Amino acid sequence: MSKVIVPCDTCGKPVTKWPALVKLHNFCSDTCYRSYRRTLIGNRSAAWKGGPIVKQCEWCGKDFAVVRAASDQRFCSLACKYVSGRKPGHCIVCGKEFRPTHPGRKYCSYACFQTQPRQPCSPETKAKDSLAHRGKPGLSGASNPMFKNGWSATEMKVCPHCGKPFRAPAHRICCSRKCSYAMQGERLHRFYSETPAGQALVARYREDMKALGNQDWGHEEYAPGFTGSLKRRVLYRDGHRCRLCGAERIAPGWLAIHHVDGSKIDHQISNLVTLCKPCHMRVHQNGLDVSGLVPS
Repeated sequence: MSKVIVPCDTCGKPVTKWPALVKLHNFCSDTCYRSYRRTLIGNRSAAWKGGPIVKQCEWCGKDFAVVRAASDQRFCSLACKYVSGRKPGHCIVCGKEFRPTHPGRKYCSYACFQTQPRQPCSPETKAKDSLAHRGKPGLSGASNPMFKNGWSATEMKVCPHCGKPFRAPAHRICCSRKCSYAMQGERLHRFYSETPAGQALVARYREDMKALGNQDWGHEEYAPGFTGSLKRRVLYRDGHRCRLCGAERIAPGWLAIHHVDGSKIDHQISNLVTLCKPCHMRVHQNGLDVSGLVPS
């Protein structure tokens, strides 16, 4: 038995096939077959049965469209399908009959739930909760400074950085993260620039960088504390944009964190600003003053 030649249904190119493999539609390649499949929409589809129809949900009465192949669909959504299969109950507040969306629901709405008085936890329950979540037996129950009679214990404080009065639990020191980060930067700056132990660490760090032979460290090395978390805080403050030209990040490492005063020891957030690579190079080459770019 010899092969026969049939035309491709998409491009018309002749295709050689065995007679047993000749079908109603024949294709020369997978690309032509996929092109044909993309045309099987509407009434050309094998599942076409007259187009979509409009039905009414048996639970909420809402009209919804469904294809005729799935004409046995009775509900507009899975929520209506699940609610319709649950037994009706009565709200313990208003007595209204409703079908609960999950087992054990006692209220028909959130408004009825809010009318019930909140029951504070007993000391035994609070001790168990503290042990389960914190894992510290010494801070459970009355020994935990965060809780008092089942409620959060707060007190009035004064922020040591900005002097603003605020109310917070016992473990908080500053009024906001901004003040906390600023105090941390000042503390690290004093440690590395004023204390003998910090100066010794900076000197050892510089010697280690020189021993590595990295050409990028030919200039003054960074003191310890110039971490990734500090850089991310500066990027977040500046909106992930260059403060000089407004350029956004277009590639990894495109935005750099620049020290305003040129000192690689002062890592306070007020001494750092976000610059793109071209602007960072211009600032170092031309000695531009970027102190006015730091937001207050």
